[in-house]
Amino acid sequence: TDLDLNAFNNAYFETGMGAPIYVWLVENAKDYGFCQPYTEKNILRPDGYEEEKWHWSYTPLAGEILHSAKSLLRDDLITGFQGAEVAKDLEVVQHYVLGINPDCTAAEPDPDR
Repeated sequence: TDLDLNAFNNAYFETGMGAPIYVWLVENAKDYGFCQPYTEKNILRPDGYEEEKWHWSYTPLAGEILHSAKSLLRDDLITGFQGAEVAKDLEVVQHYVLGINPDCTAAEPDPDR
C-alpha cells in the first residue's frame, strides 16, 4: 500500500527537480487516493516517525490495513530482536506504528472487499 519515491532524502524534495514534484504531490495526491503518512510533526501528528517526503500511501488499502492494525497489534507482540523488550515502555504501536498523518486514517474499511 506504500510507495517510496525516487530518493529517501527529504532534501531532494526541497530543491531542484524534486521541489515541484513534492508540491504537486501535496496538492494532488489525494485526488488519486494517496496521502503522505509521515508529515512534519505538529499538534495533529505529535508522534510517529520523522517526516518522509518520499513516502506515500494508497489510502483505500492502507486505511483497511490500519483499521486491522489498531485492533490486532500490541506492544507485547513485538519480539525477536535486540531492543524489543522496551517496546511496551515506549508504546511503540501507539507512538510509531499509529503515529501517522490524520489525513491517512480517514479511509474506513470497505465492507464489500
